Amino acid sequence: MYWWFKTILINLQNQLSEEYNLILQMEEEIWAKKPRTNWIILGERNTSYFHMSTLAWRSKNKITSIQNGDGEWVHNVEEVKDIFTSSFIKLYQTKQIFCNITPQWNTEWGAKLSLEEVRGLSHIPSDKEIWTTLKPMKPYKAPGVDGLHARFFFQRFRLIIGDSIKREVKEAFTSQKVPEYLN
Repeated sequence: MYWWFKTILINLQNQLSEEYNLILQMEEEIWAKKPRTNWIILGERNTSYFHMSTLAWRSKNKITSIQNGDGEWVHNVEEVKDIFTSSFIKLYQTKQIFCNITPQWNTEWGAKLSLEEVRGLSHIPSDKEIWTTLKPMKPYKAPGVDGLHARFFFQRFRLIIGDSIKREVKEAFTSQKVPEYLN
């Protein structure tokens, strides 16, 4: 009979231990949320809580002393400023006045165009090539200065403005310059 009572007590102790740990965890969460709750309720209003928390933050957010190069603590504000300034100057200053670097281009690293592709880039496109380039343009992308989309300007009115577009593209290839108004 005694072992049965002992088992009940051990189980009760385990259960109470779990509940106690749960209560401690809940209390910890409450204390962690309390400052945030206070800030939400009282924080961003013109209250004494807001001003006190701002002052506390400002006092923590200052560098009042620093160790110099010799390992001594410096507390004077002007000396602290001088240490920071000299450290940054030393960090970002160089004694090198001139750097003579000539770029060595390695032409083997990237993709290369075949001779046929190079010739294809240098020839003036045909009317068919111009149209096959304009046709798949997304209809509602990149409106021009006038606000018209590609579908309405290049595709829909192709019969009206097609010849002038072809002339403009061929002129750009002939002169090897794209006019600014097209860029």
